[in-house]
Amino acid sequence: PDCPKPKSALSKRMAEVAASPSNPFHLFSKCDGESHRGAVPTHSVDVFTPMCTNRTAPLAITVLATCTVRDVIGFVMYKYTRDARKPALKEDLKAYCMRICEEGDVDMEFPPLDARENIVKFGFGSLAFMEVHAQSVPKKPTIVVTVSMPGSGFSRIQVDSTEIAMKDLLSKVLKKRRIFRTGHEYVLEKSNRPGKPINGDSTLASMKTLEFSLVKENSLQDRDPDNLSQSPETNVEVTLTSHLYQSYQVVMLHKLRANTDVQLGISGSRLEVDPVQQKRSAIFASKEKPVSYDMTSIVYCELMEEKTSGRATFRILHDTGTDFKHHDFESDADVTKEIVRKISLILESTMRTERHREFMASRPKATLKKSSMAGLT
Repeated sequence: PDCPKPKSALSKRMAEVAASPSNPFHLFSKCDGESHRGAVPTHSVDVFTPMCTNRTAPLAITVLATCTVRDVIGFVMYKYTRDARKPALKEDLKAYCMRICEEGDVDMEFPPLDARENIVKFGFGSLAFMEVHAQSVPKKPTIVVTVSMPGSGFSRIQVDSTEIAMKDLLSKVLKKRRIFRTGHEYVLEKSNRPGKPINGDSTLASMKTLEFSLVKENSLQDRDPDNLSQSPETNVEVTLTSHLYQSYQVVMLHKLRANTDVQLGISGSRLEVDPVQQKRSAIFASKEKPVSYDMTSIVYCELMEEKTSGRATFRILHDTGTDFKHHDFESDADVTKEIVRKISLILESTMRTERHREFMASRPKATLKKSSMAGLT
């Protein structure tokens, strides 16, 4: 007897599609960029669906970089329906929109993304798919954990449950602080019990506290508990002294020309970048010009990357009045952290403009990832 010929993967998929209920959004399946990775530009994003009642995980999608926000809405509706998520969707694309969100928390203060714009323009790593007329999103109860880092301020981490393992909390902290190391070089300890590393398999519930410190493993025996960093809200003396003028010698990074040694002067009212004269031939002399910024034009300063060489890079972003531009710098890790902390403390006590607050709330996630070392030229 003749043996049945094995079906190809394509034939199986076509049979599955034919056997499945009709998907009214199947035309948007052409936006799928998963099979085109590496061949053409694509864009990946996690899409949260707050209205969904039978699934909580976001839709992890990859679309072609040419897609508009409207295309992405259609593709999300296609996958939502294909995965049999509930409740069923209306067949009108205009009834839905994409909103800014962070780890599933939707920011209703900002308007939905313009459906006509290209999705790549926004650059967000996560978005929320919602009905246009939704007034609010049911908020899940969240737990906020405060993690201090000596010499580098503190971070607040949101978790959904106190049953989270401390090793998973550590991963969240390292990711948020953009520490690109093995992870084994850092440990968490209770803020009120310095020098005693926490077992990663323990749960947050067993800690009986929500305040921790992130420290290097090899510094546990050397630290004085009295020197642990304090939150800016409680350390008034540090906040006041941060406004005093201080200068640092750092390297200004450029993408298309040689990096420049500069003197970075910081006070509560001004930020100055002054090139350091180099003893070299005129051919290779620095073309950098001294610049000075009013501190009210500075939007943020953040640590970008901490290297195993003991160096670290940081970024300062300023408002030109019509656009936002940045400078990237590099220095010793300790100096970098001191600069970041000093500027951050100044900004915390400076009145922020509405324009700056909107930018900070909506800036793409990409700016929070590892720096490409691209400074202004």
